[in-house]
Amino acid sequence: MLKILAGAALVGTLAALPAQAHDANVYDANGHLVGPLVGIKDLGIADPVLDKVTGLVVIKLNGINHFLSVSAQGIVNTGPKFYFISSDCSGAPALLPFDIGIEILPYAVFDGQTVWSLATKQWQGYAVHSYLQRQACFQLPPDTNFVGAPAVPARVNFTAPFTVK
Repeated sequence: MLKILAGAALVGTLAALPAQAHDANVYDANGHLVGPLVGIKDLGIADPVLDKVTGLVVIKLNGINHFLSVSAQGIVNTGPKFYFISSDCSGAPALLPFDIGIEILPYAVFDGQTVWSLATKQWQGYAVHSYLQRQACFQLPPDTNFVGAPAVPARVNFTAPFTVK
């Protein structure tokens, strides 16, 4: 097992699937392919209600492959943090963590309404001054450095529940 830092800024554990599971795919209630199941993710939260093992699929969003967390109930709301150059969580772009030198793929996030992909070609270091999480804005210390990419809404149309076949 490997410790990971996901785009949603959650520390968890990622486990590879056994060789015979490589043909496992996640489908929605209408039989549409969500993506190949490439691993499982434990959010690493010490809470029996919140700590759920979820599936990790690879899905193409806005022309770029991303990891995305899924469960039997659908796409997992990862409670992402969106970072901003402004001090009041306003303006564009909202940014998500991503380091092209470390991460094999960007990690798409779901905030309960929208799946957000990353514009990886705009990856760079930013000086950020605030972040938004669960509709609350928080200021960061002056000159906080951040490596990331702009968050871009992705069009997905899947219906829960999800199954693995």
